[in-house]
Amino acid sequence: MMKETGSNSISFDYIVTGAGLSGLSLAIALKDYLLTTGKKLLLIDRSFEEYTNRTWSFWEENNGIFDFLCHARWQKLRLYADDKEITSPTSPFTYKSISSEDFRSYCFTIIQSHPQITLVKDDVTDITQSASNELIVKTKSGRFAANYVFDSRFDPALLSHSNVNTLWQQFQGYFVKTDFAAFRKDVADIMDFRTEQQNHVAFFYTLPSDANNALIEYTLFTSVLQTPEYFERNLKKYLDQHLGNHRYEITKTEEGKIPMTSYRFPRRKGNIIYLGTAAGCSKASTGYTFYFIQKQIGQILSHLQNETLDQYASSSTFDRFHFYDRILLRILKDQPEKGHRILFSMFQRNNATQVFRFLHNETSLMEELRLFVKLPVYLFSIYALKELFGTKV
Repeated sequence: MMKETGSNSISFDYIVTGAGLSGLSLAIALKDYLLTTGKKLLLIDRSFEEYTNRTWSFWEENNGIFDFLCHARWQKLRLYADDKEITSPTSPFTYKSISSEDFRSYCFTIIQSHPQITLVKDDVTDITQSASNELIVKTKSGRFAANYVFDSRFDPALLSHSNVNTLWQQFQGYFVKTDFAAFRKDVADIMDFRTEQQNHVAFFYTLPSDANNALIEYTLFTSVLQTPEYFERNLKKYLDQHLGNHRYEITKTEEGKIPMTSYRFPRRKGNIIYLGTAAGCSKASTGYTFYFIQKQIGQILSHLQNETLDQYASSSTFDRFHFYDRILLRILKDQPEKGHRILFSMFQRNNATQVFRFLHNETSLMEELRLFVKLPVYLFSIYALKELFGTKV
């Protein structure tokens, strides 16, 4: 139960700051645990309504816990580069998409009726530790105490560190409806590199929901953010080229940006446990986030159930996948004109299943070596040495 402490703070067992993807994912993952243990959770955000709607896409092996929310799924992926094309089956993986609007609606249906979860609309201004070792979350209008705080707030200023390589995955997409059967429902075009690649890695992707409807998005891996007009111009050109002028209607739009960075995000600071992008769940070399957030949430839930949360991320070890990401990220930043061929060849020369597992950070060292020898070995070796010894290009 909530109670007043001596410092006029309202106490909970857990506090989650931020009701984005990671904060909501944790809250609903804990719904049964909270009922079983009687523990109380507070979810704080400046707004529970004003969130930009996005489409979250991810590949997953077999069935997933959010399958009922997926509005589309694909068993084949297609890539284009220059005059080359690859169509690859995904089995046993399936590529899936979830609307953030549907996800949030589902989560709040559970959260708002849950007796152990409290919502507070406010701005978090600080998190401190009290004399009794409680964490105090200060907001503009109140104070709240808890043993653990799960903090999903991401501060872009962290990326200004001098030794950090950072790109932004910047994207803008149109939901289009055509007056003819323009799309194959079972095929997702995840990377179409047939566009200018000089100053950034650039590609379009097309996610059809049926023969006449699809999300078509233009994505950049860029160090210099572009204007909305730049995206609109390139999207219009692509749509006219591939769908025909006046043969489609734009029904909805979306846009956003995701950090791709070599910055080593802390996973915890004492009893403050970071979530989502703030914990490094946005993969540095691709920007993929949804899967890694769900993986982190599963780990946290397991530690809570086993009463070992004090051991979660308590030690830092060498992460070879983060090292791989740093190498590729640095190449994409320094030599963007080569990026599309590297990413295309990864799928062209390897089994798609192995690529998916590698991008999920779930391959063995031997599997990784077999994948690496099919990439530009000399280029990757040079950049691996630069990352190891901290030298600049």
